[in-house]
Amino acid sequence: MSHSSHSMSHNAQGTPLILYSSTAAVHPMYPEWEPLPVNSGMSAMLDTEDQVMAFAAFLREDTPRRARLIQRLVLRFNHMTHGNINTFVWVIRQLSCLTALWFTETEWVLRLCPPLEEHIAELRCLRCVRFGNAGEIAYRVLARMRTQLVSLVMLDFPGSTITRCATPTQLLSHSVSTLTTIEMPNVSLDLRARTERFPRVRALHIAYDRVALLELGAYRQAFPYLQRLKVTATPPLPDHLALNAVRGWNQSEGRQQPRLWERLERVEMPACDLWMLGLCMPIDTLVLRVNPGFPVAFLSELVGDLRPRHLRTHFHTTEDASMAARNFDTVFGASSRGTRLSTFAIEAPLPLEVPRLMLLLVCPMAASSWCALVLMTLCAPSSPWLTM
Repeated sequence: MSHSSHSMSHNAQGTPLILYSSTAAVHPMYPEWEPLPVNSGMSAMLDTEDQVMAFAAFLREDTPRRARLIQRLVLRFNHMTHGNINTFVWVIRQLSCLTALWFTETEWVLRLCPPLEEHIAELRCLRCVRFGNAGEIAYRVLARMRTQLVSLVMLDFPGSTITRCATPTQLLSHSVSTLTTIEMPNVSLDLRARTERFPRVRALHIAYDRVALLELGAYRQAFPYLQRLKVTATPPLPDHLALNAVRGWNQSEGRQQPRLWERLERVEMPACDLWMLGLCMPIDTLVLRVNPGFPVAFLSELVGDLRPRHLRTHFHTTEDASMAARNFDTVFGASSRGTRLSTFAIEAPLPLEVPRLMLLLVCPMAASSWCALVLMTLCAPSSPWLTM
């Protein structure tokens, strides 16, 4: 049976340095990382500048051997005095065998230490990369990487509305055959050329910055064995005629290859954008962020097309939630006809008249016998939306 362990080392001043062994099938702190073979190395987690200095002292005692032992590195600090920058750069340059790298303050680190840009891009053993607070430099490093990644997470600064448009060739050309997870919520991948195919990708989270990129056929061709799809929409929605045209085109393409995406289990998208995508197949979990004013008829059609087993709806306004509740059987009854829906969750902003809204939402649901479990979350207007 595999197990995990950790050891603690100290520098001369007694600063603790925690190193985790990589003998566990799942990493104790970062389970999304791909497991390494048993006894394949250690993980170093550096949360402070003092820990960086302690780690440098640890490496200097036997640099070649100890540097080879470190295969996963997590950097979670955001301060470095000028006098210690060269030591920090030296530490990173010794770690040529890294298979997993996580920066929580990526842009700050790369701007502070320009020599690291080339070094990280040249790491040949990297398989898992997670760049938090990423900006132009971080994406430049990604584009220069020649290693074959398995898992990639690129998270821009919180609240960022920037959408970066790129083709798979520009960012991911060396990892097309190996990637299993792609999470780039601020990147709009242009897949319309249909020249790249990611046969191993199971989880995908990307954006799109114009409706022309929302092609079901292109998504299916690029990611044929997808299991989890999350799309962040950024462009303004077109008028209803354009909406119908996009949906009609995608439905036509979907009918030509009905067996693709048979493994798709979870979809999370704004309702209107998913409606345009024209997806029509039963899935296990559907998370809908219902656009303000999204027509009830469209919502009903969408739920009926996908017949989810677990349905979660995020309403941005109390009015839209109330409208859906008043037309509960019309909107959500389509799923019941397939006797698939077992849990249903509704999230709505918290109004002043809470008891009235609860009655309005719960009564129609209670009257329906087809849903095994109904969950309701009322959020204050300033609260973030919850996710499953």
